[in-house]
Formats: sequence, structure tokens, C-alpha cells
Amino acid sequence: IPLLTYQALATRTITMRDLERALVFLAWTTMTLYLAMSIFLDAGSFFSTYGLGFVTGPEKEAMFKFNVVFIVFGFYYYAFNGLRRRSLPNYLRSVFFFLFLLVITHGRSLLLSLILAFLSLVILWTPNKARLLAFLPKVALVAGLIWIGLFFLNHDLYGSLVDKFSDAFTVLFTGELTGDASANARISETVMALPYMQKHWLFGSGVVSFQWNGGFQNAMSGYFFPDDIGIIGMVFIYGLLGLFLFLVEFKLALSFSRRIPFFARQHPLLDAAKGFILFYALRFPATGLFDVHEAALFFIGLLWVASLASAKIQTGAIPLSKMKFAISEQKS
Repeated sequence: IPLLTYQALATRTITMRDLERALVFLAWTTMTLYLAMSIFLDAGSFFSTYGLGFVTGPEKEAMFKFNVVFIVFGFYYYAFNGLRRRSLPNYLRSVFFFLFLLVITHGRSLLLSLILAFLSLVILWTPNKARLLAFLPKVALVAGLIWIGLFFLNHDLYGSLVDKFSDAFTVLFTGELTGDASANARISETVMALPYMQKHWLFGSGVVSFQWNGGFQNAMSGYFFPDDIGIIGMVFIYGLLGLFLFLVEFKLALSFSRRIPFFARQHPLLDAAKGFILFYALRFPATGLFDVHEAALFFIGLLWVASLASAKIQTGAIPLSKMKFAISEQKS
């Protein structure tokens, strides 16, 4: 995927600007589509046809399992654009994406990883700590207003979020069962996986197709989805060797980011790419994110292409005057 991304950009089949426009378009259209589905369709009625991969279950409280890759991108794109340009309209656009993730999907690991990745990069990218100290209270104020608004506008959802986070921390730090079936399942799935991990620790136990006799649930004689248990699930399937190979991509992302020339570092597309990759890294230990590897590799490919500009400047392929113009343009 990084090679295809590089080839497309190097041959100018597409440009960075084309990718930027396409991703922003996909962010808004997928959010609009998902919102319409949540409002006008009954998620539970789709269970018998599409199963757990499409909705959370057949109960009345069932929800669609949306793939939020583009929506997460949209949040970071506008949030970091607002930060770089001190633009209130961009901050407000990012709030739309955050509210969707909070109200419609409200996943625990998703929200925590989203916020932690954003705050981590804000701290890293702000050399003026006085400005940072002035910015963080604004973030806290906006978050507080959203939380208070949620309490008054949808008290049931507010209570559900509080209970979900409380149950998750109880299971994580005490190992005790709670009233949250999803959090409890992590305990049973981990217990089921451990013997296989001890036996096949290097190469893993492999994948059981869902098309074969009920998939993992039949093979393991119980409810079992490796992506539920994050890093444990990955080691269960691919072993420590697979985990090592997987983690190499984060090392590459960091290396490419450091080599991006100064004038390109504040490009909104690259900012959003870095935000998504860090979000992906933070969320991975809890969920595995087996279904979005390609998206992370695509954004790593963008960082790789941008990092090559540094080598071209040093070899003279990009004139120094071009770099100076780009720097002055960025400042303006």
C-alpha cells in the first residue's frame, strides 16, 4: 500500500491535493450516511441477515458497527487545522466529528485514544509552553460544555457512557465481572487464549475462517473474537514474530515524520495522517484494530512520500529557492 501510494504520487497520477480533497469528502459523506442510518434504520432488524459484523446484536439496543476511519481523519484534519491557523470555523467543524463519535459510536477505547492522541501532538507541536497553558483550559472548557450538554440533552446516553467506562476500568484493574457483557467477555476470551499463546508463542495459532463451521466460536467452544482482546488477540493469531513485524510500521512512521522538511510539516493532510497513526497506535493494545491496517499503511505511505522531499532538497532535485518560497508562504 505505501508503494502504490508512492507510485501514484510520483507519477502524478494523483496529487496530495487530490488525496486531501477526497479524504475530506469521504469524511463528511460517511458521517452523513452513518447519521442517517442511525436515525432512520433499526439496527436490530439487520442482525439476522448480516450478523455481528454489521450490528452489535439482535436486541433493541443494537447499534451499527460503523467503520470510522474517515470520520477520525476528519476530526484530526479540522482540529489540527484550527490549531495551526487559530481558526474557530475549523475547530467547530472538528466538534461535529467528535460529537458523532461520542453520541453515535461512543466506543470507550475509541474516545480515549482519540483524545490522548490529539493532546499528545498538541503538546509536542507547541514549543511555546505559555501558549500551550493558555490552550489546554480552552480544550477542557469545550469538553466540559459537551459533557454537561450531553447530560441535559440525553441523560440516558450520559449514564450509559459513565457506566461503560466505569465497568471497563473495573474489569481492567480488578479483574472482577461487572454488568457490562462486553467488558466481561474480555476476561473469558483472554482466559481461552492464554493456553494457545503459551503453546504457539512464536508463530501464533492462526486464523479460523468464519465460513468454516461457525469460525472461532465453534473452534474455541465459546464466544471468542481475537480483535476483542487487542494485543493479546494479535499474539494469539500471529505470535510474537507477527507482533514484531506489525510494530515495525510505527517505527517507520516516526522515522518518516522526522525526515519531513520544515515547510511541509504543517500541511493539514500530514497533520491528520500523524494524528490517525498515533490514534491507531494507542487504540491497538485494547482492540487490535484488525480491520483498519490498510488505512494506517496508507497514511504511513503519505509520510514516506513527504519525507522524500528532504532528500530531494539535499541533492538539488528541489531548488533551495523553492524551499525558501515555501517557508515564506507557510509563514504568511
